[in-house]
Amino acid sequence: MSGNGVLRRYVRRVYLPGQNVQAAEAFAERSAQLAGRFSVFTNNCTTYANSVLREAGLHPPLWVRSPTLLQLWAMTIGERMPNQV
Repeated sequence: MSGNGVLRRYVRRVYLPGQNVQAAEAFAERSAQLAGRFSVFTNNCTTYANSVLREAGLHPPLWVRSPTLLQLWAMTIGERMPNQV
């Protein structure tokens, strides 16, 4: 939150070839049908996001194992967009 109590999002723009976007979308559609059982260590929101990113041609480092670390890594790539409310 900012000082005035407004929640802010930090957005990054990353350019990808169209085929990479299509591969990530296809993976997301396939995996939605095969979601499986949630696991804190092996099948969670961060592991899913990492899988989609890899399909798009982005390869998060091995230390990206939590939502906070994924956000930290994402802040190091791409072009910063204006803060969004």
